[in-house]
Amino acid sequence: MWYKFRRHMQHLPDVRTSRELLRAMFDILQTQCLTSPALATNVAAVQSGSAFAAIVSGTLYVFPTATAMAALTGAAVPNSGNIATVWAFTLNKPGVLGVIQGGTGATVGACTLPAIPDETAVIGYLFLSNGSAGAFTPGTTSLATAGLVVNYCNTVGPFYPISLFGGQ
Repeated sequence: MWYKFRRHMQHLPDVRTSRELLRAMFDILQTQCLTSPALATNVAAVQSGSAFAAIVSGTLYVFPTATAMAALTGAAVPNSGNIATVWAFTLNKPGVLGVIQGGTGATVGACTLPAIPDETAVIGYLFLSNGSAGAFTPGTTSLATAGLVVNYCNTVGPFYPISLFGGQ
């Protein structure tokens, strides 16, 4: 595939630009979740419902079923006003599982996905809407609390949420 990209881009007038574009494409293809982790709630935490594999900067990582994801962190989600938020589950180059909280919104659809650092694969997302009796405190409040709506999105392939013209 690398050679096919190079063959098509050789006609660009600026060789440096074509090399940088090729390098960016190559980097993106070298960092991705290869199989679905089938993210699921384990009462207070999130875990994989199946074995999964990911590649980060060319290094392959394989995890067994019931692998615990990193604990949720970040700001509390109130039960009024901006009541929804999102977390990205990630894997970095040293093979460490992580989590990054995105923006909040009045609905899940209004939440903004977090920026993903270089050399970090996105494993999946947890979208949470809080209709419970109190605030949801990441890492403390059980995901099985009545009134919480929890949805998972498993990513397979290169996926990096960016603002096309926004400078992220």
